[in-house]
Formats: sequence, structure tokens, C-alpha cells
Amino acid sequence: MTKKIKLSEIVTDAGTQVRAGLNEATVADYAEALADGAKFPPVIVFHDGSRHIAADGFHRIHAAVRNGATQIECDVRKGGKSDALKFALGCNAHHGLRRTNADKRHAVGMALKEFPKLSDRALAEMCLVGHPLVAEVRASTGISSSCPPPPTRVGLDGRERKLPPPPMQRRASTDANGSGDKTAVKPQLPPPPSQVLDGTGWPIPTQLIPLWQRTDEVQEMLTALSRVKGALRAAQENKDKLFAEVNFSSALSQLDQAWTDIKTAKPFAVCPTCQGQLPDKCTLCKGRGLISEHRWNTCVTREDKEFRARAKGRN
Repeated sequence: MTKKIKLSEIVTDAGTQVRAGLNEATVADYAEALADGAKFPPVIVFHDGSRHIAADGFHRIHAAVRNGATQIECDVRKGGKSDALKFALGCNAHHGLRRTNADKRHAVGMALKEFPKLSDRALAEMCLVGHPLVAEVRASTGISSSCPPPPTRVGLDGRERKLPPPPMQRRASTDANGSGDKTAVKPQLPPPPSQVLDGTGWPIPTQLIPLWQRTDEVQEMLTALSRVKGALRAAQENKDKLFAEVNFSSALSQLDQAWTDIKTAKPFAVCPTCQGQLPDKCTLCKGRGLISEHRWNTCVTREDKEFRARAKGRN
């Protein structure tokens, strides 16, 4: 059932937000699009009899709140928090903002806490990730003494199976003399932290990470401009007499141009010309080692894009 629901009645802190965090740039872009009259699909909420629990559409909800909206179109389904979480765990794999590795790991971690008895493959299917990732997150999470591991897990076929005890030692293969000695195997260390990747999935050189991390500074400017544009559009639509002398067409056009110009300051990709190694002599990135999404789309050759895609595929 689809209907409009007050934003104040939608629960967004029930533990069903499966991304590692909201993407401020996406919220700002959605707010901009909504202010321009764009139509988005309804957000999906689950109703447990008393609460509307958000399952999909958190960025759209925050964008609507930012624009001063009081209601939003919702696809309302029956169910509680567990149902909302099950739906949320895999829904962003097919639409919306592309999931990052951090998003996937965060979703798997939430699934493990909520459904600890499910097998790695069952959880992987629920989260739409590979089952090795589930096994890795399960192993790295660890189990405290106050919360012993479940004695069974439920597989994809719905059958419950007993878990073998965690192996502390592994029998070494029989040596050439047939001695069959037992050798203790050290537990594997957790994998090193993932590299910081740019908007194309390319690793960012260490020396450029501090610059990459200043993206929020640009986003704050864009958000401020979006708010001004939204306020001006509202004044225009409401025929607010305070703004009677304002040339809305000129003001909004200049704000749009300022927004577009400032957005080019947001780094999107490691420069494919200098690879961020010799930026001072590079004309494409103008000395910063990183380029904007606009420059990536308009100035980078198809061959360079294809080379990067092939190189990523080999890694």
C-alpha cells in the first residue's frame, strides 16, 4: 500500500540503516533534485502495528527533511524491525547509491548480530554478498565469553545443523617418512584495512588521502547553496512580498552556476594522467593529483577509462 506519511512518524533509528553511514553528497544531490521537482520512488517502511520503520530510502528521507517537507510517499508493508532489516540488508545492491566495501561489511555485521544462527551462505544470500565475506566478518568479529557461539546454524534449505567445535590445531599432512606429526596452526590475522578508493574504485595514493578527505568542506558549501536555492524557490512559489524586487530567474541561474562551479572542487578520481605521483607538472589535474567527476566524464579518454577498468578487474 502506497500513501503519504508524516516524516516525523517514520522511525529511522530502529537499527535498520544497513549502510556504514549516510552519504552527505547524495543527500545534497537528492535535495537538489527534489527542489527542482524530481519524482523519486516511494520509500519503503514496515508497519508493526504502531510504528512505521524505515527499510529503504534513508537518503531520500533526509533530503526531504532538509528541504523542509513534512510528508513523503511511502510503500507500507506489514512487519516489524526484523522484517525491515531483512529487506534492507540486500535492497541497495540493485539500486540507489552504489554500496561501498564498508557498507557491505557493515550490513554483514548487522546480519550476524540479528541472525547469528544462519549459515554463512544463508546470510550471504540475504545481504547479496559473497559467503567468504560473511565468514571473514564472522571470524573478525569474535565472540565474547558472555555470548557463546550458537551450537547450530540454519542453512539455505531451512535445516538446522550442529556446528563443529572451532579447531585449535590442525593435523599436518603426513611427511615423506609417514610420521604424521601434529603441528599447531596459528589463527589467521584479520586482513589489513581496505585501501581508500576513489569514485571509480581506484586506490588513492597515500599522499593524496588528506586532500581527498577534505571533500566535506566542499559539500558544506554545496549544501548551503542548495538551501538558499530552496528558500528562493519557496519564496517565488509563495509570492512572498519580502522578495518582491528579487529577479528570481537571474538569482537562481547564478546560484546554479555557482553550485556547478564549486562542485568541481570535489575530488572524484585519481588523475589518470599523472596517477597522483607528479601532479605539479600535470595539466589535467592542475597540480592536485585528483580530478572532479565533471573532468573525469568530459576530459578523460575512453581508452584511459577502459585501461583503469581492466586493471581493476585483474586486482
